[in-house]
Amino acid sequence: MTAYLAITVFLYAHFYLHTHRLKRMTTTRQPDHTTQWKHTLFPSLYAPTTPHDTQQETVHKMKDLLRAGIDPHKAWTILNIPTDTLGIPYKQALNNAFSSTVTADAIYSSCILAKELGSSLATALEAVEQALHNEHEIQREHAIALAGPITSARILQALPLVGMFLAMLLGASPLTWFLNSIAGIATATLGTLVFLTGRLWTRRLINHAQSTQQ
Repeated sequence: MTAYLAITVFLYAHFYLHTHRLKRMTTTRQPDHTTQWKHTLFPSLYAPTTPHDTQQETVHKMKDLLRAGIDPHKAWTILNIPTDTLGIPYKQALNNAFSSTVTADAIYSSCILAKELGSSLATALEAVEQALHNEHEIQREHAIALAGPITSARILQALPLVGMFLAMLLGASPLTWFLNSIAGIATATLGTLVFLTGRLWTRRLINHAQSTQQ
C-alpha cells in the first residue's frame, strides 16, 4: 500500500511539473532550432498535421511567384485568389483561402502596406511566412511536451486495477477484504473518491494545457 501511494504521488508530481513547464514554454519559448534532428529521425511523428502547413505553402508559393517577376494580380490569380484592379486580394477571398483570420489579416495588411509604400510584397510575405513557421514549431513542441503528462495520467488511471491484479497473483484476496470488512469498505470508498478526484484534476490540467495552444 505504501509503495502504491509513493508511486501515485511520484506520478502526480511528474504530471504537475510537466504541465507547468509546458505553460511556461507556450508563453515565452521560441522555436528550438537545436531539435531539428528529431524531425529527421522521426519524420512520421513530426509530419505536418495542421492547417499551418498549407497556409505556409501558399504564402511561400506567392513569394516565389513575385520573385520570379510575376505581377501581384497574376500571381494571386494563379493561386485562385481574386484581387481588385490594384492587385490587392479581396479580404473575403483571403479568409476563404486561409483557415486563420489572423493570417489572412496579416497578408491583407502586407499587401496594403507594400502598395502604399511601394516596397516589395515578397519581403513582407516572407515575414508572414516566418511567423507561420514559428507558430507551427511552437505547436509541435507543445504537442511533444504534452505527450509525457498524458501518458502519466493514463498510467495513474490503470494503477488501481494493476495493483489488485498483482495482489491476486500473489495469492491475496483484495475483493473479499474490500467487501467483507468495515476497514475494507472504508478504504475502497476513500480510494474511489481519491481516484475520481485525481481523474477530474488531471483532465482539467490537460484541458488547460491544451487551451494554451489556441
